[in-house]
Amino acid sequence: MDTSKVIVGLLLHLLRKCLTSGKLWINSISKWKETKKSSCSYVRAVEVQNYDKNDFECTLCYRYLYQPVTTPCGHSFCRTCLDRCLDHSTSCPLCKTSIKMFLAERRTAVTEFVETAMQTVMASECRERKQQHDEEMDELAAAGKDSQHGIPIFIATLAIPTISCPLHVFEPRYRLMIRRCMESGTREFGMCVPMENAENGYADSGTMLEIRDIEYTPDGRSIVNTVGSRRFRIVSKSVKDGYNTAAVEFLQDVVPTSNLSELHKLHDCVHKLASKWYESIEHMTKRRILVHYGPMPPVEGEYWTIPNGPAWMWWVIVILPLDHRIQLSILNETSLKRRLEILHKIVHCVLVQQHPQQAPAEGSQ
Repeated sequence: MDTSKVIVGLLLHLLRKCLTSGKLWINSISKWKETKKSSCSYVRAVEVQNYDKNDFECTLCYRYLYQPVTTPCGHSFCRTCLDRCLDHSTSCPLCKTSIKMFLAERRTAVTEFVETAMQTVMASECRERKQQHDEEMDELAAAGKDSQHGIPIFIATLAIPTISCPLHVFEPRYRLMIRRCMESGTREFGMCVPMENAENGYADSGTMLEIRDIEYTPDGRSIVNTVGSRRFRIVSKSVKDGYNTAAVEFLQDVVPTSNLSELHKLHDCVHKLASKWYESIEHMTKRRILVHYGPMPPVEGEYWTIPNGPAWMWWVIVILPLDHRIQLSILNETSLKRRLEILHKIVHCVLVQQHPQQAPAEGSQ
């Protein structure tokens, strides 16, 4: 028998089988799509006595489920309720089964079956529950708009306008606070420095931080990249769900209308002096400053009209070896001229201490 003919025959047989299998597979896929399409438009009638609305209650907030999420162990909760529990523990709130992988993979997608079932058998209750949630989000989104809506306060360090402030968020109260800032769309919160003798343990003024981006870790912690924006003075302090809040009034520099030439002269003098001091810093220190804060910002046009003044001035304030109390007093100052005068004295003193022979006389231009 010719071996080549046998091999060719086997190959033709296999080819016919593959083609036949391919047709069957395509037909089965087509039938599955048709079945799925027809089943989506079909809603099965449910007898009232066969379900209980209480079955759709969240066992954490005792309200009807909103955006229900089901854990691997089969328990359903409101997404926001489950998130708050996972801030404290990586176990299921109901049966205490470990759901570390669930948290690590951040599988918090809404369970469509539960949501569809609720919308089918209790549509009016679902609308009411959604309205409740929307009202809560509107309340959070109104933070800082008036004295009735306080801003969330993060107590950690002194934030400075225009300066980046990366944060490692691991405390449950701050996890909740940051999540609410993102969900409400405000993407900002207040930062205050701790003070032992102050009310509630933190300063009476601070800076708003705008959230640029967030990177989550598998265990629920997060690295939050923020940048300083508006300054504020606290009117009253309170607490909400474990984290601090405060009614505030925002601070802006008073725009000068006279003696602008004198202000420009003072500004240029302080800028030149600060630049001289920065150039005199040792190489390794300067390198660390560049890594953390970047180079000195350029002078803006019409800098005297900016609500917080020129950015270079805040850059110098944050890298100077100053006590937080001095920085805080400068932060509260709403006169650009006064702030420049304070900065001029500070930089001059630092230069005198570092280079007694080379430092210029105070007040020299």
